[in-house]
Amino acid sequence: MKTILIANQKGGCGKTLVADELAFSFDRTDVKYSLYDLDGQGGIIHKPKVIDDADYAIVDTPGYIYDNLGELIQGADLIIIPTRTTYKDIPTLQTMLELIEQNGKSSDTMFIFNAWNRFNVAAAFEDWFKTVRDGRHVSIIPQSEEFAKAGMYGKSVVEYAPRSKAALMTCKTMNEIRLQIGLPQK
Repeated sequence: MKTILIANQKGGCGKTLVADELAFSFDRTDVKYSLYDLDGQGGIIHKPKVIDDADYAIVDTPGYIYDNLGELIQGADLIIIPTRTTYKDIPTLQTMLELIEQNGKSSDTMFIFNAWNRFNVAAAFEDWFKTVRDGRHVSIIPQSEEFAKAGMYGKSVVEYAPRSKAALMTCKTMNEIRLQIGLPQK
């Protein structure tokens, strides 16, 4: 089973959104997966589930560093780091990158810039990120009220507003994740 760890020590950066949208992507294509919600704050649309013959494990983590995060990093096949793109996000991302490097997983990471729009990308973040990107894949999920609306109905933004920019960019991001773990795009 391949493990997809969605981690960042900062709360509100989009970890649960990414976990849910990835689960929706797997649901649409009959991929067998287990879902682990370690966050405990609620907000995830999918109910956690463990399937014996799952091909993938999606692990949504809390917005803080906890004791076994290093073990989860070591066991992950792909680490997704959702983040906002402000100067306030730099320190927490730096800590996450250090943890990932300490656990020997630097090449197995992917960034997702969440709630992105051209007005909220801080120059300080952009300058800092150039120094740490190190060939890692980056994807973007745009800022959109469609996510909140879809969540109210327990749906993916792809199902709720399929022609919206939010749905199109989410599909692109989920397909990039699928490619990273060896699944075809859908």
